[in-house]
Amino acid sequence: MGRYKKTDLAYAAGIIDADGCIHIGKLHDNRRKGRPHYSLYVKLAQTDNEAVNWISETFGGSVRSYFYKGKNYHGTKPMNIWNLYGQKAIDFLNIIKPYMKIKTKQIEIAGSFSKVRFFNNRSRRKGRFMAMPDDVMEQKEKFRVQMSLANQRRKSELG
Repeated sequence: MGRYKKTDLAYAAGIIDADGCIHIGKLHDNRRKGRPHYSLYVKLAQTDNEAVNWISETFGGSVRSYFYKGKNYHGTKPMNIWNLYGQKAIDFLNIIKPYMKIKTKQIEIAGSFSKVRFFNNRSRRKGRFMAMPDDVMEQKEKFRVQMSLANQRRKSELG
């Protein structure tokens, strides 16, 4: 990540504190013989695309837009969603951390999650995936549950 103005970092932290989501996802992949893969990501979803485009242009990541379909959504505006995954998400959270006020617990969990490493050296195994050791998987699952609980607490506090 490049060099940023303090005002940009503070603005990004405010956007994420207000409308963002810090999440650890659990995905199952048949190439890994049904064993899960864990990924940290930061997401911002808004109907107005100005902040979403600004954060994408400033910090990278991907943006997509789509209309929600369902019985509880009656709006006509598309939802604009910015995503940042993996190491880029970790780097982003580290640089906005001093400016965060609300989602500090989530950033703490993300930092701990990022320290649990498993390097899958596919070149030695002729392109095949190695199974993640059980102890690493247990640690990652523990942080995923902690993140989920921290995000649920925030929702219940907002009531």
